[in-house]
Amino acid sequence: MPPSWPGKAEINTNESYLADVEAAVQVILGHVIFRNMICQDPLPITEDLNTTSGVQSVFDASQCKVALMREKKYICSGNFWWQNMLASATPGVPLRKERVVELGRYMFHIDPESGVNPLPHMPGMITVLVESPDVDILAHKGALMRVSPEELVHAAIFICADEVTANMPEERLQRWKSIFLSCCFCFEVADPGQDQCYWKAYNLRQTIVATYGGCKRSAKQMAHEIFLYKKLKETETGTTLSRKQVAQLYQQKGKTARDSEPVSENYVNTALNVFEKICSLPALARCIDTLEARFGQANCLNNMTSLATAIARTDDASMRKWTLESITDSVLAGLLQNDDVTKTVLGGSHNVTSLCTLLQFRRQVLNRYLHLDLPQLGVHFEDIETFRTALADHDTYRKTVRGMNQAVDTTWKARCKQSSLLALELLEDCVGTGWR
Repeated sequence: MPPSWPGKAEINTNESYLADVEAAVQVILGHVIFRNMICQDPLPITEDLNTTSGVQSVFDASQCKVALMREKKYICSGNFWWQNMLASATPGVPLRKERVVELGRYMFHIDPESGVNPLPHMPGMITVLVESPDVDILAHKGALMRVSPEELVHAAIFICADEVTANMPEERLQRWKSIFLSCCFCFEVADPGQDQCYWKAYNLRQTIVATYGGCKRSAKQMAHEIFLYKKLKETETGTTLSRKQVAQLYQQKGKTARDSEPVSENYVNTALNVFEKICSLPALARCIDTLEARFGQANCLNNMTSLATAIARTDDASMRKWTLESITDSVLAGLLQNDDVTKTVLGGSHNVTSLCTLLQFRRQVLNRYLHLDLPQLGVHFEDIETFRTALADHDTYRKTVRGMNQAVDTTWKARCKQSSLLALELLEDCVGTGWR
């Protein structure tokens, strides 16, 4: 259907997310009001007050062909369910359900207190690329490949599914049905090549970012996107692209929303470094996800320069993991304020020690205490081994030593000597990584 649609991502970073989308789709289509939706025609505009009306002229195959031949574009009303709900022009870029649901609540004016407000129609257009004016659109019902941001579509799915699950009144669900049958579609003819799909999707997103911040890529998402596009382009051309060449492609073909950072050569360098040393490592990427779940786009790690500073100020992947987990743990515990964790704080200055350096020093103190000082002090060997396990990382510590709004399994302490437990408390005070 589209000209050389991007292939499936080698690593499906969105497996869980897409499973949630599919589950929500099944909830909707399993309800009697929405059954066989894919087979229903879009709603025409009508003066009959006893009939639900659409909002614009419905899809017409002959008009579509003429418009695509003359203008390479055709805009009409279509059925929301004609599109492939799981397809993406940028497979592999991670998506978060929480952000998409938040966007949906904004799009459909869901009141935080009552949960109900009059539902507006779907914003924007669902844009689909086609190979030629002769393509049979209706033969691809349920498989149309959209290049407009998937978040807008998925937001509607999640919100509607929630209302179906909540047994909202029939009138409310009928309103959803009319919205689904009155969606604005834009069909465009595009030349063959994966580049066409990618750049159309990229530029549509940049245009929408000005209105819907939920579509704006986070620093983590941009690191994924630039890495994946570089890899896709190199596979397509059979050549290795320099980072300068990648930046030039974004500058020549990409738009930049007013509040988005331009993709310069330096930005590409930073993004690829962040992807390699943070985003591609699940334990480190989880730190970003955890803070985003609490603070949204305002989280202190949603900044490409701050992430690059964390890389530059840590010695290796192990220290980087410790540092990001320490920051995350400390912010969640209220020992650090999210807004205070800036690039300057992370990197330090001529008269202020870098937070990254301080946290690494605490890790070194911890290791010395566990592997040198405690044995020399004559602490029972089995107790030391138990401490090493309990203090292996922040997550284990929170589960087994000192929780933070969670249940803690401290049964292991019964096996330790009282003097050993006192040594553990001293260690917690000395290291102070955000644990106390």
